[in-house]
Amino acid sequence: MNKLKQMTSSLSFRVLFGIILLLYTFNVIISLAGYFQFTASFTRQYNDCAFYTAETAATLVDGDKIQEYLKTGGDSDEYRNALQRMNILCQKQNVTLIYVISVDTSDYNHFRSVFNTVNESTGYTPWDVGYERETTNDEYRKVYKELYENGLERGTVARTSGLKGREPHITSLLPIRNSQGEVTAILCVERPMTELSTGRRGYLRTVAVSMILLSLFACFCAAIYLRKQFVTPIKKIIKEARRFAKENTRMSHEDFGKISRIRELNELASSVERMETDTLQYMENLTTITAEKERIGTELALATKIQANMLPSLFPAFPDRTEFDIFASMTPAKEVGGDFYDFF
Repeated sequence: MNKLKQMTSSLSFRVLFGIILLLYTFNVIISLAGYFQFTASFTRQYNDCAFYTAETAATLVDGDKIQEYLKTGGDSDEYRNALQRMNILCQKQNVTLIYVISVDTSDYNHFRSVFNTVNESTGYTPWDVGYERETTNDEYRKVYKELYENGLERGTVARTSGLKGREPHITSLLPIRNSQGEVTAILCVERPMTELSTGRRGYLRTVAVSMILLSLFACFCAAIYLRKQFVTPIKKIIKEARRFAKENTRMSHEDFGKISRIRELNELASSVERMETDTLQYMENLTTITAEKERIGTELALATKIQANMLPSLFPAFPDRTEFDIFASMTPAKEVGGDFYDFF
């Protein structure tokens, strides 16, 4: 526990941890920005590819004959030829569905299938001509209305949830017009979003691996740099401070003040060097002053003793005379005074 605490409190660990945290934060921000940009760009390209397929398929459909196809159930060579070409396009472009629908414009809640081709790998069963079903959701209903009534030239619906087991997909929609320019049907191309999901997973995986490798490389370089520029000089300063505290002798390093290329560390080393010099000089001065003070103290003590011996100290002075007594006291302000006394 103490070793762990000592390691986590070290300069190298704190700086490396700070670098890793900074790199991680920077990479997360860059990764998120790149992820959203990548997703937007890939989705745009994904959608454009679906529209290119839809535009190609639209050339196979005669907008003037939509109602005829529905009435006859597609029982014509022209219909079968268009359906066959549309089916080939569906397989070659690897889209899930290419279909043409005639929407009930009274409420846009229903539509009838005109053409329907299914990619063989999906396992779906194509709708028959005239097959009627409800509009999937409000988003489709809104796009249908925009295409029929408001002149929308291309619509897009992306579905990623509520699919009842189906793969997430994106549907591109184009209006089919007759010779008078009226919208008679809508052509839809549905593409699975597996490529988008795979691409995003690959992007995130690449970013994660790159972030780990970059962090390891940055830590390695930072560790070498810190050890050379910070840790080693600081350890030398600590070692010198401990030596001086133990021995109280002058250092043997003549260039101790140039211990690093970093100005602050050089100033710290120079301060330690000056502190040692000043401390040793103070100790030498203190030794000299103490010795001088002891010498003066000895002389003053001797002078005090001499002065005391010169003064009368026998009391009472005349023990054979009882009619009077003599007493005397002299207390100098310091060790030696300038006064004397005697009596006769």
